[in-house]
Amino acid sequence: MMVWICSMTLGMLAGIPPGVHATTEAADTLVVVCFGNSTTAIRKGLSKPYPERLTDKYLVQNIPVKIYNAGKGGNHTGNTGDNSFHKGPHASERFIPEVINRSPRLMIICFGINDAWQDQGKTGPSRISPGDYRRNLLGFQQEMSRQGGETIFLGPNPLGKKYPSYRMRRLRKYHRITRRVARTTQSGWINTFRLFRKSTVSAGNEIDQLLLDGMHPNDAGHIIITEAIWQKLKYRHQIKTP
Repeated sequence: MMVWICSMTLGMLAGIPPGVHATTEAADTLVVVCFGNSTTAIRKGLSKPYPERLTDKYLVQNIPVKIYNAGKGGNHTGNTGDNSFHKGPHASERFIPEVINRSPRLMIICFGINDAWQDQGKTGPSRISPGDYRRNLLGFQQEMSRQGGETIFLGPNPLGKKYPSYRMRRLRKYHRITRRVARTTQSGWINTFRLFRKSTVSAGNEIDQLLLDGMHPNDAGHIIITEAIWQKLKYRHQIKTP
């Protein structure tokens, strides 16, 4: 279970890993951190995940931006002591050095698949309990708010047919928690389940058409996610597109 303490103490404890430093971008540069697990990270078989695609959108509009891809495979929202099936550091251990220390004006956050995962099968517990998942998400958003930043919650994407139905049932529960946290905190919210379902239904395809391996979005999936995020962000910048 993650325990939230004051940001000053967190900063002292966390330290900054090699290659991560406090942001020193120009004053007019929009700094964005995309914080997530392997569905956010760069991976083999994928041309560009959504953070890199968002960068392209901003550059076309000549908006100065620095978007950090802080996706890490196997991550859940807790810390290594909560569940170490995948090696850490996990999200709660990475948050200060990889998000807050970069002084972002916006955090786009996407976790849930690893949190919901039941290592012991259908009757086993999730790696991170629903209650702790909610508290962790709230903690991230509240710290961003204290730093003067905004948050957009990106719901975890659905799983493909190769996974048994009980995994999707559990994941839907975590998806709903993400939505409730976004609404409670008046943050942005993107319903990835709905995005993928609408796209595949209209095209006459299955969800797997948007996934590399039944879990991770492929380029088509990341394009859909990018467009949904951009629709929210372009109004923020009063961008008019043809």
